[in-house]
Formats: sequence, C-alpha cells, structure tokens
Amino acid sequence: GSFASVSLLDVLEHVWDEREVLDEVHRVLRPGGTVLLTVPRRHCLSMFDPDDVKFRLPRVHRVLYSLRYGRSRYQQRFVDDANAMVGDLARERPDHHNYTIDELLDRLDSAGFEVHTVDAANLLGRQTSVLSLLLPPAARPIMDALTRWDGRMFHQANLFVAGTRK
Repeated sequence: GSFASVSLLDVLEHVWDEREVLDEVHRVLRPGGTVLLTVPRRHCLSMFDPDDVKFRLPRVHRVLYSLRYGRSRYQQRFVDDANAMVGDLARERPDHHNYTIDELLDRLDSAGFEVHTVDAANLLGRQTSVLSLLLPPAARPIMDALTRWDGRMFHQANLFVAGTRK
C-alpha cells in the first residue's frame, strides 16, 4: 500500500504469471491508487505479431535477427536462456499474447482493480517498427510518418487501460 501509481507499459504479455504480477501491483498500490497498463490487443492483424515470429517461423527469425544483429547476439538473446527469458519473453510463455478487451478487463477485475478508461491506438505500428529495422536509416522518416498516420487513423493494435485499486 505504498505507491500512488504503478505503470505496466507493455509488460504483462512478457511475464510468466500475469496473475502473480497483478497481485503484486495490487499489494504495493495504496487503496484508490492508479494502475496504468498497456498491452497488445487482439485484432485482425494479430497473427502477424512480429514478436511471435520466433515461435511460428524460428528459422526465418534466426536468419533475419542474425543478419541484423549478429549470430552471437541471437545466441545470447534466444538460445542461452539462463536469465529465464527467450528474447524479451519469459521462457515458459508460448506466445507474445495479444489480449481482447474483455480478457484484460476480467484479469484486472479478478486482481482487484476497477477500470475507468480503455483506449486503443494504431493498427500497423508493430509491423512498421520491424520493417524500419530492416530498411536503411534514410527510410526512417518515411516509416515514422507512416506510424504517426497509423496512430491517427486506427484504434486497434494497442490497448491503454487506467484503473484504480479497489
């Protein structure tokens, strides 16, 4: 009960036990304290989530990642899981989870939070961010402009939630 607010920005989909994390946030947040949370939303392009490439197409992922960052960096991030992570996901996770609104609201409610605000942004943001990595630096301004346009036009890919501890 010590903190006035806790932020979990693109965290929940990476941890092994979502309930354990939410219970800990509830424990450290004072009654009436604010929780801010962002997660990827399940939508029509979720099947192309770039963080799932390592699960769906592991050989393609290995080749592309190794070309961009080097084989030793690939080994360090995705093969040597001594830190209990595979890339940026807990090794026990089968995927980079994309949440429905109802699924996320149910999880927050069962952990003792009252949600006040739900919003969403983008549609192509995750895909364009990966494409930006593969293109030459001169293409970055174009990709940045595409990302800003995507954010203005669509409200699908990322969920933003604000609530309080009950």
